[in-house]
Amino acid sequence: MKIINVKIKKIKVSSFSARDYSVELAIDFNDGADKQIMRHTVIDYPEMVAEHIFNDFKKMEKNINIKFDGESILDRYVNVVMQNEDEDKKKTANFLTKVQEKIIKIKSKRVVEGYINLIKEINLMRIEL
Repeated sequence: MKIINVKIKKIKVSSFSARDYSVELAIDFNDGADKQIMRHTVIDYPEMVAEHIFNDFKKMEKNINIKFDGESILDRYVNVVMQNEDEDKKKTANFLTKVQEKIIKIKSKRVVEGYINLIKEINLMRIEL
């Protein structure tokens, strides 16, 4: 059995679409080495999206680290342990809720004044976990 310790360090918005409430997130993490993945997602239900991000992340790590040499089934089993998982899920859901609220502000904005600032605010949003 192989145990992989993973810590998500930072999530930031790299781009977004106000049309369909989608964002592209850059997720920095450490699983023994610092890495980054990009994830495109629609923020319709932030809590559910945060849950999916963490579940997909675990599946990805398992698939990367799985090895089967034909002899021991236990060597094929990979346990992904995420540090502070529950707390980080809540923080991520809150972060995604804030991003969603800002996108709603942009969609409801009818005056040009402040529009560019809202776009910049979303593109600068990040959370340290």
